[in-house]
Amino acid sequence: MYSYGRTVTGKEGRVKHLSGITDISAGYHHSLALSSNGTVWGWGGDKYQEAGAPATSSGGMVYQPVQAKLGIDVYINNELLQSTYSAVQTQYTVQLPVRAVSEAIGAAFERNQVNGIVKAYSLQYEDRTVTIRPNETEATVKSTSSSTTQSISLPEPIGNYSGATTVPFEVFEALGLTVKWDEETSKLTIQSDT
Repeated sequence: MYSYGRTVTGKEGRVKHLSGITDISAGYHHSLALSSNGTVWGWGGDKYQEAGAPATSSGGMVYQPVQAKLGIDVYINNELLQSTYSAVQTQYTVQLPVRAVSEAIGAAFERNQVNGIVKAYSLQYEDRTVTIRPNETEATVKSTSSSTTQSISLPEPIGNYSGATTVPFEVFEALGLTVKWDEETSKLTIQSDT
């Protein structure tokens, strides 16, 4: 397979690391290829994960084709989450679009800002509030019914994927919800008792 036109490295030529390609789609900023075994490979501009996986460089580019990940189905109380923004599997967890999931479960999500700078995020559901500071992997969980406060560790900080603020699914566990992640089927379920 060969490329032509302006490429991510500024040169034309053979696309390496791919074999058995049966179909290709060349986009303005990224390209996708379908292999004979049904896997999809992507490369190029990856600002919104158009290449099908998180960017492999700090500049938001995928220079070498990567296998696109399956989309993640998120079910909340047995209903498929309908959201413009998707859940994203990372190396450590699954990041969820916090506003969409909060609305679906009836939780309140707030950004606490000072002079336009976000100092913390908070999620409140029933009697629990989880507070997370940007770039930190520790969160505070307060319960009004038991008057307790505890710290929990998160596998990674709050993220931002495809323009949405995302949180590790473990934040919803801290709110007292039952969360199950099945990596084999790419399915995440969230159940509330109410």
